[in-house]
Amino acid sequence: MAQRTIIKYDGSREIQEHIIKITNITTMLKTLGMIVDGSFLVQFILNLLPPNYGIFQIDYNCSTPHPT
Repeated sequence: MAQRTIIKYDGSREIQEHIIKITNITTMLKTLGMIVDGSFLVQFILNLLPPNYGIFQIDYNCSTPHPT
């Protein structure tokens, strides 16, 4: 998990490549028996993006129903 926490988007490649890299790491964790919830993964990816992508996080948080 330490590898995932240091993967910040730095703008050196396309955002799609960055998201695929994080998703691939999650797939590796699943093969090791760690369960990674899809909503956690989305929120984690959004949190790793720079501030200029904040609108995506706001939109996701406003449009996604949250369990009470």
